Amino acid sequence: MNKLVINKTTNSPRIMFDPARRIYEIKGNSYPENTAETYEPILNWIENELAKINTEVVFEFKLDYQNTASSKMMSSVFAKIESAYQTKKDIVIKWYYDEDDEDVIPEIQSYHSYDKLPVKFIAYDRRGKRFF
Repeated sequence: MNKLVINKTTNSPRIMFDPARRIYEIKGNSYPENTAETYEPILNWIENELAKINTEVVFEFKLDYQNTASSKMMSSVFAKIESAYQTKKDIVIKWYYDEDDEDVIPEIQSYHSYDKLPVKFIAYDRRGKRFF
């Protein structure tokens, strides 16, 4: 199984999908100039590598900010994960969000596959210690 590591930039998140360490994380800000180019490796990894994993996969999304284009790509990410989940893959999604951001849960719920995937929302206090 191959891992996917993409370093964080000012406007794109860090991607760490490492089956050996059981880390599946998207973390940071997401407003890249070319959103499709940024998310293409993520979509390809999910499509080509996720099926090879025989243990529980916990995707952790820790996005401070994402623009509209990134949200649309995230919907595609959820759709790919849903395809794997429908084949009886043991998948959980944890979405970390600022407890003061009242818009995040409806936004995530608007993603194509939300109602078909187990999503756990985990709040953190931006003013206090962050959970990530």
